[in-house]
Order: sequence, then structure tokens, then C-alpha cells
Amino acid sequence: MLRLSVRRRLCSTVAKPDIKSGAVNSEATPSIKSAKSENGGVPWSLVAILAFIGGIGSYFYRGSKNGGFRDEEQTRLKHSAALDKDEVEEIRSANNMPTPTFELIKARAVARFQNQPVESSTFFSFCDSLLGGRGALEMSDGLKAGHLFERLSFRLEEVEKKSDMKTLFTALTMTLDNNIRDRMKLIFQIFTNSKKDDTLMTHQQLQEALQSLMSTYQLPTRTLTREITEYPFNRYIDSSPESLLRDAAEEILKQYKKDKTIKEGLDDTVVALKAHVASKDNNQQDILDIPNTPYWTLEDFENILYSRAVCVWGECNTKRSG
Repeated sequence: MLRLSVRRRLCSTVAKPDIKSGAVNSEATPSIKSAKSENGGVPWSLVAILAFIGGIGSYFYRGSKNGGFRDEEQTRLKHSAALDKDEVEEIRSANNMPTPTFELIKARAVARFQNQPVESSTFFSFCDSLLGGRGALEMSDGLKAGHLFERLSFRLEEVEKKSDMKTLFTALTMTLDNNIRDRMKLIFQIFTNSKKDDTLMTHQQLQEALQSLMSTYQLPTRTLTREITEYPFNRYIDSSPESLLRDAAEEILKQYKKDKTIKEGLDDTVVALKAHVASKDNNQQDILDIPNTPYWTLEDFENILYSRAVCVWGECNTKRSG
């Protein structure tokens, strides 16, 4: 009787199929059905295909949205700009001011305003009076394309009531009839306050020159903002002289390494700038952290302005002369 009792207990622990339902005790034996239902009964290959299609769709959707945001940003910049590229060219072709005339106006303006900040409308009115026969120059009938200068003055004074003289002289270079490199040289001289060919521009002077070109709308609108990659969508921030300088430096270095079109010596300048940017990121000291350190040559300045990152007057899209 004892053996029979033990045998019955052992048999009671073994799973038995339900004769009516055909089910098996799930606690005793792993269920094949539960293993199949981990993915809802859908084959894993189909799940992978659907995930792939979803990823591709998400990629193109994000790209489409970013493209739309980019177009909206460019439209906003164009509408907010006081001058566009064609109007800058209109100012130049309407005035065709010789360089000696520009230098005379610059000297008279410095004497009149003592190199102090002045309202842009007052400055351009002064230039117009010099050119219109009411001053000593008497070389033309005044500053032409005046409506464009009025619009520029309004925008400059909207940002800041008075502008520094160097920014206003930078704006006046739009009237010059000289070639591109001579125009760049004049701007270099404005900010270094020197006409010597071996003059070096400080890092701060270079940033001020770039800021003045930005403020007077002599750079393409695409350079005025930076696209920051983020998820799910990118965002845009305003460009700064430093960001333009960094992008231009990296571009010039790549070009030099690729085809050696940049003269010897400039590569050292670019490498030094990249090291400066890296040192700033690492909170380390660098010579360019001293803003008044003479560093940039006229050739450096020209290459930076010619770069696609800066593209002053749209000249990066044309064949470089000289």
C-alpha cells in the first residue's frame, strides 16, 4: 500500500493532456504558443522590414522639414536685409567713385567727426554734400543711389543710434570703381589705420572688419546664420565674426593641402588659428587670446574674404584675379 501511494503522488506531478481541450499543463511544460507570441505572432523578418521602411521614411521626413526650415530662414534674412547683392552692385555702378576721391572724403570725415561714432544718416549726408558741389571736391552731382543709402542708414540706426567711423567707411567702399583686391586693401587699411604693405592686422581688427561687412550687408545672406544639427530638427543661430573666421580658416587649409593654390606661409597662419580655436575650447592660453596682437597679413585678409565661408560681394563664385 505504501508503494502504491508513492506511485500515485509521482504520477500526479506529471503534466497530463486535457483529453477534451487537448491543452497541456503550462506550468509543467514550456508553451510553444507563448514563444511564438513574443512578437505578436508576426515573423521577425517582417518586423525588420517595417522598421527599415519606418527609418527611411523618418529620414526623408526630417530632411524635408529641415529643408523647409532652411528656406524659411533664408527668406527671413533676405526680407530683413537692408540691401541685397544686386543693390550693392547698383550702388557701385551708379557712383564709380575713384580711390583718390574716397581717400579725400575719408580724410574730411575724420577731421569733421574726429573719429567719433556718428549717425549714419549724418555721415552719408556729409559725403553727399562733399560730392554735390557744396564742398571742396565738386567732382559730381552728389552721392548716387541715395535711396539705398537712406535704407541702409535706417537699418544701422535701428540697431544702434550711432555707428563707428570704420563701419561707415566700410559701407562707403561700396561706391568704389576699383578692382576687388584694391577694395579689400582699402578695407584692410581702414581697420589697421596704416598704408604700409607689411602692416599686420590684429585679431580684434580682423573681427571688426568682418562684423562691419556683415552689418553693411556686403556678405551673402547664407553666411549670416549657422545651421546646428539637432534632433528631431536642426536649428539656426546667428553667425559671428569668430565663426566665419574659423570656417574660412578650415576651408583655406583644405584648399592648400589639396592643390597648393595658396601661397607658402598662409598654411602656418591657418594652422595657428585652428590651434587657437581648439585652445579656447580647452580653456588654454594662446597668443591670439590677446586681441591686440599683430598677426594677420594683407594676404591672409584677402584669402579669408575670398573664401566661400565669407564670400564678400559674392566673389567666391567668380574666378579670382591677381
